[in-house]
Amino acid sequence: MKLRRLGWALALAACAVALVARWELAVRVHVWRLHRHPDLAPRLTREGGAPRAAVERLAFDETLEKEMRQAALAEIIATEPRDTDPRRVVELLVGARGLDRPWMFSTRFEHRGDPIVSHALEKVAVSDENEAESTQACEWLASAPRSESEAAAVALRTVVRESRWPRVRALACEIGLRAARPENVAALEQALVDPDRRVRVTAARTLVRAHENARGRDACLEALRPDVPVEVQANAATALELMDDRSCVLALARALDDLRARPLSGKERDQLAFVHAALVKLTGECDAERWVAWVEAHRGELPEQVTPPH
Repeated sequence: MKLRRLGWALALAACAVALVARWELAVRVHVWRLHRHPDLAPRLTREGGAPRAAVERLAFDETLEKEMRQAALAEIIATEPRDTDPRRVVELLVGARGLDRPWMFSTRFEHRGDPIVSHALEKVAVSDENEAESTQACEWLASAPRSESEAAAVALRTVVRESRWPRVRALACEIGLRAARPENVAALEQALVDPDRRVRVTAARTLVRAHENARGRDACLEALRPDVPVEVQANAATALELMDDRSCVLALARALDDLRARPLSGKERDQLAFVHAALVKLTGECDAERWVAWVEAHRGELPEQVTPPH
């Protein structure tokens, strides 16, 4: 009896192995056909089974040219059901590494608050080679419904710490960590020593705006330098204004005078207004031709000024 059962078990195992091998062979044959005739992708996708699996394998093969992968992915997405399972969403998100994912915000994939989807989005935001898609993943995480946002909040804190893209880390600081949670404050404070100045300033601004925390003052002061982009200086000035710290007036005055003395684009002139607004708010002065001279003339009315950066 035991030998008979063992025989049946071995026979079933052999059948399973044969079926898997047959499936794999069929998929490989269709992949070979697709390499020779990429235009077969729409028809093979509609056939389902091994032909569709071959199209998906083509889309997820990072050794191939992006154009070929992108076309294959488009066929797969176009035929996904409207009630796509969260685990399937994860496969698509992670498998499409480096590709454009215009479907990411589609209502067919409304699983933002699902923990496994949040984790997949975290992977995209942290390590995908496509910066635009990392940005979208971060935005998607930040828009998770409040009732399901715990997993997204954890993922966003990871993005702040680990994303390969400075702009994505800054975006996560700006839109993802505003909720009043101690963990968010800790992540923002950690971002104050990020290697990228934009991230440090954004973290400082979110800390004071959303959490009434002024620990980012030094990061903002350090950003008021002539070699720093106007946008970053403007964000630093806004943060210092929100901190209501009048000891920073001289640093802001020097920054504004320096910026006024150099040629600026139209967008940069618009950003310059934020530095001016910070000075107006902190001093009560509507305007001054040269702000540094104004500060020197009103030293007695101001607290001791911090040493501005050079």
